[in-house]
Amino acid sequence: MLENLAEEIRRLRSELSKRLADLENRVKHLEETRDPSYMVELVWRVACIEASAQRLLSHARNTLTTLPQFEEELNNYFENLGEFVRLMKDKEIPVNWSLLERSTSMVLQAAREAGLPFRSIASSIIDRLDKDAVKVLSEEMIEKTYGLTDLEYWRGLLRRRHLV
Repeated sequence: MLENLAEEIRRLRSELSKRLADLENRVKHLEETRDPSYMVELVWRVACIEASAQRLLSHARNTLTTLPQFEEELNNYFENLGEFVRLMKDKEIPVNWSLLERSTSMVLQAAREAGLPFRSIASSIIDRLDKDAVKVLSEEMIEKTYGLTDLEYWRGLLRRRHLV
């Protein structure tokens, strides 16, 4: 009887130790995600994305902007977007994909106004966002902005790169 009781106490102590370690890890994770310097970095990344999108809109309307200049700014936009998504994932914070999709849609329209071919955009976004490219660039927006031919190109590119 005493032996069974001692065994049960050891088992309960082991289980409590595991649960306590799990709770400590969860508290540590919450403390890290609430770190003010981390929040500042998140806000900074959002500001960079928005500033880049606004520059793209300005470049699209400026007749003095060349396509290489526009493409460089577009690459910067997708780079900032990719860094933001990676940061959110690293901190295990849910990404608001619809917000990012709206931003990317605005940039897609600006690229169309500037005369940038969709194939350049597709390559740039996939190179910088990999599988997340599908989440920030909607097929509906591609078809609406560039047409069915470029939408089919997008789908084929995703299949070739094994992203869907």
